[in-house]
Amino acid sequence: MTTYIRVSNMQNARPAGLMQRIGRTALLIMGAIVGLGLLLVTASAALFVVLAIAFLAVIAFAGFWIRAKIFGKTVREKAFEDLEKKFGARQAHFSAPESDVADGDEIVLDARKTPDGWTVGQ
Repeated sequence: MTTYIRVSNMQNARPAGLMQRIGRTALLIMGAIVGLGLLLVTASAALFVVLAIAFLAVIAFAGFWIRAKIFGKTVREKAFEDLEKKFGARQAHFSAPESDVADGDEIVLDARKTPDGWTVGQ
């Protein structure tokens, strides 16, 4: 006894009618519209997030700039002053000393720009 299994993915032999073509085309167009709509929604959400981060960065920059203008010190200078108070360190130098003479046992490194690049010496 032989058993046959018929598997068929073939469409009907008759050609698609006008209504079938219109229905398929309408579904294709609606799918494209929905896909583009989802793309626009996600792109606008991403743009909103980027603009919100940029807005917060501008607010932070403006706050630090105004603080520096009012108090005459940057946050970095204030942080170094706080560290000096906390650890009893000597006065911090934010610019290189003009003289090449070392005070006592201090080591002074002198950086010079040469034609071959920067060099550091004592």
